[in-house]
Amino acid sequence: TIIFMPLALPWLIPGLEADAWSIASPLVFLILLPLAMGLVIRTCSASFAARISPPLAKLSSLSLLLLFVLLVGLNVSALLGVLGSGAILAGLIYLIGLFVAGWFLSMAEGAARGVLALAIIARNFGAALVPASNSFNDPSITVALIVNAILGIVFAFLAARWVRSRMRSASLE
Repeated sequence: TIIFMPLALPWLIPGLEADAWSIASPLVFLILLPLAMGLVIRTCSASFAARISPPLAKLSSLSLLLLFVLLVGLNVSALLGVLGSGAILAGLIYLIGLFVAGWFLSMAEGAARGVLALAIIARNFGAALVPASNSFNDPSITVALIVNAILGIVFAFLAARWVRSRMRSASLE
């Protein structure tokens, strides 16, 4: 994402008034830098990383819940404006298609298959939202991303339940 988006967006979207660094810089500071810091901490102090992992997992879950509430709460009027436009249906078809493709095209077996299918639908919307809000003056792009983020979160939880129940029933057989 960090390499592809800054190179592809200006090329794919004629008239985009953003250079590669203006697209890449938020991705570097919001995705790459925290990832690198985590890897360094885990490499340098595995025991510290193991100790802070459970509270950070809880913080991550709470952050996801907060993100969902804020996405809905701060964008209620924009989301209501989308009702009846077909954007929600298009987003659902897209997510279901991604999940089904990930499930059936996966070469993995068992739980790994479900993890791969879930990983495909649990994309990083922040990685799309930051350049979109910085590079485009069209609020409908941001609204479409927010709608897809909300749908993605809800669908990922529903799909995870389905995968978990499927794995449980497979282990009972």
